[in-house]
Amino acid sequence: MEALAPLEGLPEAIGDAPIDVCVSAKDRRLQVRGVTNRVFAPAWFMSPLVRVTDEFAFATPEFLLFHLAASDSLITTALVAYEFCGTYSFDPLSKSTLYGVDSVCTADSVRAFIAKMPGKIRGRTKLIQVISYVRDNSWSPMESVLALLLCLPTRDGGYGIDDIKLNRKSGEAEGPCARIPDILLGNTHVGINYEGEGHFGTRDLARAAHVAATDGSSESFELVENASRNVRTRIVADKQRDRDLILAGYRIVTVSKEDLHSTAHLDQLIWQVVKFAAEEQALAIPTKASVLGDAAAKAKRRNLIRQMLQGVGA
Repeated sequence: MEALAPLEGLPEAIGDAPIDVCVSAKDRRLQVRGVTNRVFAPAWFMSPLVRVTDEFAFATPEFLLFHLAASDSLITTALVAYEFCGTYSFDPLSKSTLYGVDSVCTADSVRAFIAKMPGKIRGRTKLIQVISYVRDNSWSPMESVLALLLCLPTRDGGYGIDDIKLNRKSGEAEGPCARIPDILLGNTHVGINYEGEGHFGTRDLARAAHVAATDGSSESFELVENASRNVRTRIVADKQRDRDLILAGYRIVTVSKEDLHSTAHLDQLIWQVVKFAAEEQALAIPTKASVLGDAAAKAKRRNLIRQMLQGVGA
């Protein structure tokens, strides 16, 4: 990129973490161990960069996904894409998650980016495949894991249910019709709600109880009481949501973190969801094998889930 200032004072080698560098011509490649240079035609090289000043620009999320697709696995790229298109931010170093943030791109914006790319460029084909499995508006890493499992083909360890929507309001009105299933199958009234480990605030209660047991002050016991009330409030709100969805005609199956750690349990739950959806649409119920796959597919699913859970720190 000719307008950007050249990098100066570079070391002879980079540390353990390799660095990918994008350059606009071969003679601008960095001769540093640990650096991988990728040369792009200047015209296309400029398009995915957002210029801040004459000397500084940064890559768009779509461009970062493209580079990840070129250098990492389909699963890793897909989970990062879910995060970019979702409303959370996961820190792989601390294994902590920030919730309720704005998404930085959408599946459609990634598709639009792909459409502008040169036809023969490493990473493009994989990114096309990745984005076909990604849905907007995931609220958590575990929800992304579950959604990706649903969308992946059975042969790749998934369930082959690609027509899903995440966290869409079920109506514009207030009351029961405004409730939101976490994952909705197509245009049906069949959905999945994910219950995470901290769903009811039990971690906060455990921390408060530990402080109270150590400290013994009246303030610490007040924290326990507040945490207990919060757990109760969350349980009631959760049951109210389930009730309101039922009153609005929805059939909801709850999936927990423990279910994701038990493939046999998860298979049965997903099979039940598929049957509910087929019944609602008056369709022939598919065979169990067509949804869950054979023994080899189930073994692949177990390994895939283990890999994904490790990736999100679960």
